[in-house]
Amino acid sequence: DDACMNMFSQDQKTRMIAAINTSRSGLLTSNGCQGIVYSCTVTAASSSPALCINTPLTPNITHTTTVATGIGVATGLPSGVSALFTGTATSGTITISGTPTVSGVFNYSIPLTGCTPQLFATGNITVNPLPTVSLTSGGASITTASVCVGSTLQLYGTATAATTNAWISANPAKATINVSTGLATGVGAGTGVITYTNSNGCTKKVTLTVNPQPTISLTSGGTSITTASVCVGSTLQLYGTATAATSNAWTSSATAVATINNTGLVTGVSVGTTTITYKNSNGCTVTTILSV
Repeated sequence: DDACMNMFSQDQKTRMIAAINTSRSGLLTSNGCQGIVYSCTVTAASSSPALCINTPLTPNITHTTTVATGIGVATGLPSGVSALFTGTATSGTITISGTPTVSGVFNYSIPLTGCTPQLFATGNITVNPLPTVSLTSGGASITTASVCVGSTLQLYGTATAATTNAWISANPAKATINVSTGLATGVGAGTGVITYTNSNGCTKKVTLTVNPQPTISLTSGGTSITTASVCVGSTLQLYGTATAATSNAWTSSATAVATINNTGLVTGVSVGTTTITYKNSNGCTVTTILSV
């Protein structure tokens, strides 16, 4: 309809005028479309948030509109996030809410309905991935780990660590951890939760099992010992608590002084001292000094 030239932008008008007879430029001031040219307005986004994946968008993002009667299909929003229009043509609100389930930078566009020319509410949302924790730098992600009482375990987190309290132990009576380096120390038998936070504020939790140290005794289930003795040419049976490691459960630091087999049977070889080490199936060790 030529009478509706006012429905186009000035740039469009200029190009169309160049394509038609200049004598028809009066179409630009035609009243044929009066009453259907709307002047919608929409405010900028109330925020351009950066949040962690699987974290609710709080507070919601809002845009305020006038004249618009609703919204069309939004594009560019992350999965799990949607837009809703409430209000009237006099005053409306677009509310963007939800929990993003994918990470990335999302530039969204929401068309307003009842507006000529078309108008869009636009903004951006940054969704950061969760970090991972591993036992080696750049290694496979873990959700559980174990350490022995009195021993240490180095944990590694991806991305840049938070500047303060990057590593936190929920139960220091079971395990402590260096807040900057991720070095965990077993304190008491049991389980605890270690939380790693990166510079984006995203977190990863790992359940840490702290295994008790085994003990060595001279009888099965007997009193723990730290020293023992045997004569040259004689044997001494030692016992370790918990299940023994499948290989090298018992070792002697000086086999020229005493040897020990995988069942804990010691044989005195020559006069001197040696350190006997017992390792259980959890990898926890204990030592005793043996005099021959």
